[in-house]
Amino acid sequence: MKKRGKGRLSSKRMYRNKKFPCKTCIFQLHQFTMQVSIQKNFLLLILLHVNWMASKVLARPTTKFQDENHSRAEISFLNHYNNRFGLSLPAPSHLILLSHSNETSGGVDGFPTQAGLPRFFNNSGSASDLHLQVFEVVRQCNVLNTVYVNCSARDFYNIPTTKFPVNITIYDLSCNHITTLFNHSFSVYALLEELYLQGNKISKIDPLAFFGLSNLESLYLYTNKLVMNSTTIQKAFSEQVFVPLKNLKKLRLEGNNPEPKNRELRYPHKALSHLENLEELSLDGLFNASFENGFANLTRLTNLSLSGLYHGRCMLTVLTNETFRHLTSVEQLSLKYCNLQGHLIEAGTFLPLKRLKVLYLNDNQDINVQFFNRVFYGLQNTTSLTALHMQKVVNYYTIGVCLSSKYIKYFPQSVVYLDIRQNRLECIDRNVIDIIRKSLKVIDIGKNGFVFGTYFMDLHKLDQLEILYDDGKVTRASKLPRQYPYNPNTPPLDTDNCSLYERKETDLKDEEFTFQLPPKLKYVKIQYGGILYVISKLNIGENNSLETLIMEGNYIPILNGPINGLQNLRDFQLSSNFIYDIAENFFHSFNNSLQKLNLSSNNLGDFFRVKHSTRVFQNLINLESLDLASNTIRSIGHTIFQGMINLKYLRISHNPIYIFGTDLSHSNKLQAFIASDTRISSLPKNTRDVISQRIKMGTHFDAQLDQSPVVCDCPNLPFVKWMVTSGAFNFTSKNYCCYFPDTSSIAIHDGYTEMLNELSQQCSSKKFLFFAVIAATFSFVIFIICSLAYRYRWKLRYMYHAAYNYVTSGRNARSTNRFDYDVFICYAEEDRHFVMDMLYPALESRGLSVFVHHRHFTAGELIGSNIVRAVNSCRRTLVVLTRTLAESSWCNYEIQMANMESAQRGEPVLIFLLLGGIRSNEMGNELLYNLQTNTYIPFPSEPGTNERALNALYDKLARDIRG
Repeated sequence: MKKRGKGRLSSKRMYRNKKFPCKTCIFQLHQFTMQVSIQKNFLLLILLHVNWMASKVLARPTTKFQDENHSRAEISFLNHYNNRFGLSLPAPSHLILLSHSNETSGGVDGFPTQAGLPRFFNNSGSASDLHLQVFEVVRQCNVLNTVYVNCSARDFYNIPTTKFPVNITIYDLSCNHITTLFNHSFSVYALLEELYLQGNKISKIDPLAFFGLSNLESLYLYTNKLVMNSTTIQKAFSEQVFVPLKNLKKLRLEGNNPEPKNRELRYPHKALSHLENLEELSLDGLFNASFENGFANLTRLTNLSLSGLYHGRCMLTVLTNETFRHLTSVEQLSLKYCNLQGHLIEAGTFLPLKRLKVLYLNDNQDINVQFFNRVFYGLQNTTSLTALHMQKVVNYYTIGVCLSSKYIKYFPQSVVYLDIRQNRLECIDRNVIDIIRKSLKVIDIGKNGFVFGTYFMDLHKLDQLEILYDDGKVTRASKLPRQYPYNPNTPPLDTDNCSLYERKETDLKDEEFTFQLPPKLKYVKIQYGGILYVISKLNIGENNSLETLIMEGNYIPILNGPINGLQNLRDFQLSSNFIYDIAENFFHSFNNSLQKLNLSSNNLGDFFRVKHSTRVFQNLINLESLDLASNTIRSIGHTIFQGMINLKYLRISHNPIYIFGTDLSHSNKLQAFIASDTRISSLPKNTRDVISQRIKMGTHFDAQLDQSPVVCDCPNLPFVKWMVTSGAFNFTSKNYCCYFPDTSSIAIHDGYTEMLNELSQQCSSKKFLFFAVIAATFSFVIFIICSLAYRYRWKLRYMYHAAYNYVTSGRNARSTNRFDYDVFICYAEEDRHFVMDMLYPALESRGLSVFVHHRHFTAGELIGSNIVRAVNSCRRTLVVLTRTLAESSWCNYEIQMANMESAQRGEPVLIFLLLGGIRSNEMGNELLYNLQTNTYIPFPSEPGTNERALNALYDKLARDIRG
């Protein structure tokens, strides 16, 4: 801002000179301030219109009012202000209050009452100039559906007195500067259920601050200044403070004690004792502080957190037999990051917790393996404990640990879930599994570094185990050490019972190694587990139920296999393993079960380039999902996915592949084709047809080509049009682009609709001209060919027969006994009685071998193939010409094949036997032509024809057949 006259300071200069207690940012004022003369130690109220450029507080306290909500006092003060300084200000949009003293004139939120206005402006005394350039503006709270009020991070220093709807159920005042909760602060909101006050500076709570909140269920007071020393307990935790909260179920008070080691800190058990319906309680873990008898009233408390993680602070260090004596109802206890010392845990610490179901001891690195029995002793007879979390309870800098069974002899037998991640464990003795096997269903052993040993032989004894985790992924880094590790209270480990080579008499002496899995194990996750193997042949005992195997983030460069015994495996995750080669038979043993295969983020680019016709996937007939993303694949063979008839999801994203020409026509269940961030500019028509067919069948198809260079030019117009009209693409919030032949590109935000219209107009004229020229040229060529063929049709037919005679001249020189049969009888089914009862016996009795279709055709072979074979293997083809034969398409086909055979042999093949007096107008042109160019014999149709005449006819027919 510029200077507005002599002696006036800019906002930046004022902030630099600290003329006001400014904290941050600058506001751009719609109306500049003026120089005014006021009496010291009085209040100045200034009404201004403000345009925001930032939102932090510059001075305090303040209140904001809306134009439509001005009270009489405000309007009266506005009029007095205009008269006083000769100005005409409109109704204010913001009311700013600045104070030079700690005194106020009363009113709401520091706003002076109407009665105080004359005194404010008329009091005489020494005056001083005040130059105002920057003002504080407090943001307005948001009200949602009249039940939720959000006043979070609005820089309030007191509870707002704005009248919100009285039926609100959620009130969020977190992350402000509130220091005190006064009596009756929330009494008008009787229906309130959730109250958020975390992240303030609350150090005092009046005894009746929560008066009227009988329906409140959740109260959040964490990360304030409610230090639990004797002084604060009197100011904030009076015995009556929580009495109105009859239905409170959740209370969070952690993060209020920055120095939990202070021995003077105590829990306010008397104040908390009135919360009889409390179910969840979060506190800081105070050093050597016990839960006194007031906690005995919390009979419904089931979840107690003393965790030092995130907002909390915990420095328990010591756990005695009296620590949890009054917390018998607790079912879930969190002691994470509490600096527990194993040698300072008394053996009966957890004995009072008869209902305990879940125990968190994570990140207490000084418990150590040697003191596990002190933790387990009080839990050994419990029947309720189902989940035990002991992640990182061994010092991070400990050398590899072998867990001896003598350190867990009191292990609770009711535990179903056991988390022992990041404890430097490398092996166990062979009696450990016998101790923990009874009820365990889920074990997490991640980030330990177990090595291969004979104790693996006992894994199958975990007959209840269903899920095994070995997740070594780093989720939270440790800090660098500040001193060398030293703990004189931790005795050395006794590893006499630990050995990688220990053998038992009951061990099977298999010549070929077979790995036995627990019989109920269904899920195994070995993620970033440090596996450095080439997977060669592996036999797994068939008595297993493994369905999901995740082996991500390891180093497995080659998959040779096969892996035998995983007949139930459905989900196989092999991403991020540096795989560059797969044996063709690696997946053969999974062909009937595997449904999901993830090979993403490997190095299979050269594999698909060199072995473009590999059949590595073709036996996976039940596979539904295949992920090949991020493999540097540049090309995929045409037949690579053949046989995968149940494939539904195919992902090839993040590969530099330019052309996708792989056949997907057999994938009749395909639902998703994901090719994001590739070099594919278009999909071939056969792939588009497959996707379109799936959509027509009612499948919700998901095709993705975002971040791929879709080319927008005339040759690619059909693909662009298909993208817009097919319904396979969801263009919302996708990064689609159009690339042009000149290498330029534009972003697409409308699903290619506008681009399709432009291309259609540009390409329509060129397309019409192109097709017109092509059509005219094609028509002219066809006309010339047809004219020449018609003009020389007889000569062409002659040349055809001459060529066949020349080619088959060698065959004609062969002996005539080369035929298998003498005659093939061609007849209609309706004439079967005549053929089989009269003609067939007559010819056979004269020494002829006769071929008839219903006796000699090969079952299961194509009819056409049978006909060609019959004509080729017979010397002659005898056609029993009747009206029904003239109408039979197959009989006409047999005649045409006999004509082709005749032309090939260079001798007549067809003999016609006229039966029933068929007329020429009842024959087709081709049949009439064949009859006129071949010999035919009429069969006598007069009744009473004697046997001698028939015999003579059959004799002549036999001679003609023999030639």
